Amino acid sequence: MKQLIFFAILSYFVVTQHAFELELQDFKDPIELPIYQEAIRNMKPNFTNIERERRIVGGEISQFGQFPYTVALHMRSRQGMFVCGGALIKYNWVLTAAHCIEGFNSIQVIVGTINRISGPSVFNITVSHSRDLIPHPQFNPTTISNDIGLIRLRTATPSLLDHTFVDVISLPTIIDSQIDLTGRMSTVSGFGATGFRMPPSEVLRFIKVPVISNQECSQVFGNAILSSNLCVSTIGGRSPCPGDSGGPLTTQIDLNRTVIIGVVSFGAEDCGIEVPVAFARVTSFLPWIESVIGSGNNILFEKFVGILIVIILFVRNLI
Repeated sequence: MKQLIFFAILSYFVVTQHAFELELQDFKDPIELPIYQEAIRNMKPNFTNIERERRIVGGEISQFGQFPYTVALHMRSRQGMFVCGGALIKYNWVLTAAHCIEGFNSIQVIVGTINRISGPSVFNITVSHSRDLIPHPQFNPTTISNDIGLIRLRTATPSLLDHTFVDVISLPTIIDSQIDLTGRMSTVSGFGATGFRMPPSEVLRFIKVPVISNQECSQVFGNAILSSNLCVSTIGGRSPCPGDSGGPLTTQIDLNRTVIIGVVSFGAEDCGIEVPVAFARVTSFLPWIESVIGSGNNILFEKFVGILIVIILFVRNLI
């Protein structure tokens, strides 16, 4: 009898572990959806003279608190399970890619973790209200232009930022938009795959890559590279991969200020062949970001009004 119980327990853990591995394998990046892959093919990228034998080295595993602003996003739809990254720019706002929001009715936001599957995490919430999932109004899935979006965390509180492993990343200023970033080393952090046709990473990783000019980037992606894009070089095979979409590209502007300058948008399907990767250029969208955050940031006031209405209705019923 004891042997039967032992084998039953052992079988349970084997099946559970197998199911976990299948679930991890099943995660994809929304950029892998047919509509976005067709958009990239329509760009007719020029891969001439690209070194195809190189492969991404996977980046370095981050430490707790190293990138306290980087969040993981989990989404489900009829087309499967998906993962993206994002950046906490206010205690209740996440900046990400529009293609990580568009078409999804519910997004799980995981804050303050370096392991998106097993945790631990400081804050974990499912955002499902359409008013809180805000892709840029001019996002075009067929060209992947204006690929930036915002997620509002209604249940977040300022005390969230008191935690050691959670903090916001500063937005650049309009003046920062005048800085030529070409050649500047920048950091991408996210849960992207560590190689071609591999699943997104379970743990948070990061790489350092140099910014390149849009002119150089357009030699590969043509007219798809707009002034509102920013690109990085992946020479050496170090590149964002599927699973990194929506994640932050940050750089140090001066001694006391690191800012988010880009949001991972698109690149080659094979992320390790030294093809540039395109980002949404944050400074191009500052007016929109500030208008959305400014118009929707007063959550305490909204809650107060809601409570006041409930009280009024209650008193009315008593009269």
